[in-house]
Amino acid sequence: MKNRLFEIVNRIYLWIYCFVNGTVYHILSIKRTKKLPDLTKHEKAEVVEYWSKYKKITGCVHEYKWFKSKGKLDKRLIPEELWHADIEPHFNNVLLEKAIQDKNY
Repeated sequence: MKNRLFEIVNRIYLWIYCFVNGTVYHILSIKRTKKLPDLTKHEKAEVVEYWSKYKKITGCVHEYKWFKSKGKLDKRLIPEELWHADIEPHFNNVLLEKAIQDKNY
């Protein structure tokens, strides 16, 4: 019973962590790309089509404006929003994050 409760709390914490991280990076990336020229419909469709194999990313397509402004638009680049909200928490134990941050421990 105790293990089951701990598992439920962990899942809730992970969901909140992912939601907050995704929201924060979404807001930051929108502010960062506000003044950059928009992507064409073809470029947006190309990015969405590429990522549809993995995850629906219609919300973070605006980050590709930043990538495009720095040179060639590469659809394989991972948006920060996707990285911090989905990939990073999947491969790292977010419950141990505070302990790992303290380098003196």
